[in-house]
Amino acid sequence: MKNNVNLRTIGALAGATIFWASAFSAIRFALQYYSVGHIALFRFLTASILLIGIAFWKKIGLPKLSDLPYLVLLGIIAFTIYQLALVEGEKTVLAGTASMIIAASPIIVSILAAIFYKEHLSLLGWIGSLIGFCGVALISFRDLISFQLQPGALFIFGAAICISIYNVFQKHFHQKYSVLQFTVYSVVSGTIFLLFKSPGLIDAMVNLPFSATASVIYLGIFPTVASFLLWNYGLRQVSASVASSFHYLTPVIAVLIAWVWLAELPTWFTMAGGVLTVIGVIIVTRWGKIITVDHH
Repeated sequence: MKNNVNLRTIGALAGATIFWASAFSAIRFALQYYSVGHIALFRFLTASILLIGIAFWKKIGLPKLSDLPYLVLLGIIAFTIYQLALVEGEKTVLAGTASMIIAASPIIVSILAAIFYKEHLSLLGWIGSLIGFCGVALISFRDLISFQLQPGALFIFGAAICISIYNVFQKHFHQKYSVLQFTVYSVVSGTIFLLFKSPGLIDAMVNLPFSATASVIYLGIFPTVASFLLWNYGLRQVSASVASSFHYLTPVIAVLIAWVWLAELPTWFTMAGGVLTVIGVIIVTRWGKIITVDHH
């Protein structure tokens, strides 16, 4: 890998980060019109069509039959359950707040890797995890007086666990399949299991405002497929640790996009929790691992 980072690489990684950050606002906007199930299905139908087209173009082939149950299970966890939980949570949680909770995923990944792959965290790693989870706790409560949970926060934390499981256990397939192959197989699998949400989708697409439909199509094209292509282009140019530093910006960008697009701003209390979460993630990912393995 190259150590120097040129403008094209920075643009690719920044573009992927911005697209990912924008997804939270796009979901919140679409929720004004579409149901939770329709957003999830429509988004990944769009993404699956694009990915299948790319798969035929690249001639990636089919997975081994023996791997299919595991690929399907990971697809269900990461793209069926994750998406339904995230969208359900965003019914009551602001876009920027949701991005802060999801930002804790690298900490969850590190803990799962320590449990299943013996990638033990150092003392500093456990301290960073504690700081990060304290941040998530602050985000999840409305204030320090009532300690009332924000409705939907648990759904979004559940979504963070789902995507973390996906990121950890895809390691098992790195020697068998390319990133593109694995992504296509798991996204399409997850989409198939979202089809039970299809009743009424066509009527909704016909009758609802075009802006709502466009926001869901945007979700399928840009935060799902385009971000994947841009991110993997960037990863070919720099190390995973350099690229991962862009992830720290996701909550900040998500808050800014939500402010401009939806006129949403988290409370200072929530933003303080977001800062703690990002600090915890930086500690864990930068200095917390005794055994460092590149999961990309």
